Amino acid sequence: MLGKTLKKRKWRRSSYVVSVRVYRSGGSETEKGLSRKHVVESCSYSLERLGLAYVDLVCAQGRDRTPVEEIVRAFNWVIEKGWAFYWTTSNWTPEQVMEAFTVAKYLNLIPPLVNHAEYNFFKRDAVELVVPELLCNIGCGCVTSSALHGGLLNIDSAIDGPSEQSDDPTTKAHPKAMEVNLEHREFFSKIKYLLPVADQISCSLAQLAIAWCLRSEFVQCVLISPVNLEQMREYMISVAIIDKLTPEVLAVVEKILGNQPTFNTNSMTKAKLTTKNSIYGRRRSVCSVVRRILFFEFAARTVCQCILFAVWSA
Repeated sequence: MLGKTLKKRKWRRSSYVVSVRVYRSGGSETEKGLSRKHVVESCSYSLERLGLAYVDLVCAQGRDRTPVEEIVRAFNWVIEKGWAFYWTTSNWTPEQVMEAFTVAKYLNLIPPLVNHAEYNFFKRDAVELVVPELLCNIGCGCVTSSALHGGLLNIDSAIDGPSEQSDDPTTKAHPKAMEVNLEHREFFSKIKYLLPVADQISCSLAQLAIAWCLRSEFVQCVLISPVNLEQMREYMISVAIIDKLTPEVLAVVEKILGNQPTFNTNSMTKAKLTTKNSIYGRRRSVCSVVRRILFFEFAARTVCQCILFAVWSA
């Protein structure tokens, strides 16, 4: 559908940005993951479906057991081929992003530009704790999704949420379903108090949620999923709501949420150790090869000198 729309509208290619992701293109084992074969074939099929010569971003969705060097080389090949300008990661841990960046820099290849992560009122740790560290250390930005928490924040009036005496048989039969039910009940209790805040600054709760995500200096882009043109227009107005998020309004929202993340040094320390180990491991392997070459060169030179000396003495 997107390819037909772009062909019909005949927009200048430089006037818009297109992003594709490498995740799963079929049911076969070779049609999923981040192997070089699947990365190259997935990008080729995407360009064919879209009818484009190139895309702007190609995203590595998730992380499998493919060696990180193969992943970096595959996306670097796609970029050098002219099929994309940048490559990004999605739902990667800080350690995995740091490892990919380290390998790319060591091999003089193109590192990932940004990491995709979920970010909303109820899911904040990945963006507010990890992204600043990655951005300051390696310049890796952040593109966020699920600003409305799976549509949970796309409501216009207060609701009570799931009832405690639910007639849903799945809730009674499965403890996991009960946990989800209780979690949603907690979300709805906070949404009740967020609705008056949205009314105070003359916007909907969805617009407040998107603007709240965009307010962060570490978020470069927020992905939205409108179901129709009217909803898209509503979401786009969120950009104008950012100026209304004064420190007083943000303080009220923070008090309602009560889930401000606290910095934990263990995660980033582990990421730094992993990065150092990968660097030092590669350096040790290279140094060992160099030492062997020098040793054999020295041994060969010594043997040649001994032979020459024996011939001269004779």
